[in-house]
Amino acid sequence: MPAPMLSHLSAQDRKALPPIIASGFVRNTGDGFDEVKNGAVAVPTGDTQLWNLDPER
Repeated sequence: MPAPMLSHLSAQDRKALPPIIASGFVRNTGDGFDEVKNGAVAVPTGDTQLWNLDPER
């Protein structure tokens, strides 16, 4: 699912969907953390500086 779409889904919709991998449009740590906060279980990116982020920090 395109990453920016997650914030537009209701909690009920997110529960009804299978695990979400938010892809595309992830340009920085804030984008990655936002997508995890909005329900993504993974956020793929080619930017190696974002590969080891810990969303729990």
